[in-house]
Amino acid sequence: MDWPLWCARTLSAVIRGGHFNPAITLGMAIDHQISWPVSFWYIVAQLAAGIGAAATVRAAVVATGGAANFIGQNTTKVDDVSLVVIEAVLTTMLVLVYLMTKKQHQVLGGLINGFALTVISIAGYNLTGPSLNPARSLGPALFAGGDSLVQLWLYVLGSVLGAGVAALLMMIFDRETPKKEKQ
Repeated sequence: MDWPLWCARTLSAVIRGGHFNPAITLGMAIDHQISWPVSFWYIVAQLAAGIGAAATVRAAVVATGGAANFIGQNTTKVDDVSLVVIEAVLTTMLVLVYLMTKKQHQVLGGLINGFALTVISIAGYNLTGPSLNPARSLGPALFAGGDSLVQLWLYVLGSVLGAGVAALLMMIFDRETPKKEKQ
């Protein structure tokens, strides 16, 4: 399921860090791993890519005779507060894993992050069909409309809150980690 993510992240990590998720970008900016101006342009590009990807999927589905109203959008039957809390908790876990691997396991980061995304997605599937990524929510919601568009802000809010919590936890962990003495 996350093999393409692992490949894309691993191959692009050499160039610019390989993250495709505005929640991760926000977490990195709060954790001072990238600057705010750079993070702004990353997020713009990530949201545009999410819309472009959804448009491509929609065009492919329509071209093959499929139903164009279901292209991977998120909807849920849980109440709004539960949706935001669940998305925030799951996104916190994902962003925290990313921030930790970015600092400590650069080579295996794509594999570790892909595994984390798979486990977290499976864990939250029956709850919210987790997005964990505002770009992944935005694109499909724009093309699907209906409940997906109505609930979009809840998925985005949960992801943003989760990114903030993860970055704050990372700052706490960094502060508490003993520094190696220079020899």
